[in-house]
Amino acid sequence: MIHLQRTCAVVFALTMLIALPSVGQNTVTLDIGSVTVWLGMPKTDVLRKLAGTAYKVTDLGDWILVDSYSSVHDLRFRDRKMIYADREWYMSNETDEAGAVIGALGALAQKSNGSACVVTHDPVAKPTISLDRIFVLCGRTIRSDGTVTVERSVVIALGVISGKKSLNVTERIGEFPNSN
Repeated sequence: MIHLQRTCAVVFALTMLIALPSVGQNTVTLDIGSVTVWLGMPKTDVLRKLAGTAYKVTDLGDWILVDSYSSVHDLRFRDRKMIYADREWYMSNETDEAGAVIGALGALAQKSNGSACVVTHDPVAKPTISLDRIFVLCGRTIRSDGTVTVERSVVIALGVISGKKSLNVTERIGEFPNSN
């Protein structure tokens, strides 16, 4: 009888774990203020979690902007599943540039689970924009169509845009959709 009760308890616990929406160990997550989101998260779940905050949320279809009062976050969706999100660690109006770089790279190191990273330099030189951009790209996911996407990255951009000095440090998950 005790064996049957234990078996029933284990089956019940497993059923509850399977039924509850959760974030697995291999899920690529990002904190949007006090809300954790992840790649593949249904848009309705993202909106539900954000509704429980005081953040300003602007739903633009396949794109959500979230003003968490410390940063503006960009979330992108395809087929109502999240494919991209970002967190600004620094924008030009901040004062601690080194702290932002350390924070973003520290978060990347902590969350990339030991996956290989690639560092690339991609400068931009246009009439009104001159930027030095460094991309630190970690983790790869192979999609069902055989293409590869980056799971997590940090972008550090320093330069001049329309005559104004600019420095941005951004942590990102997923792929920023092309406008093609």
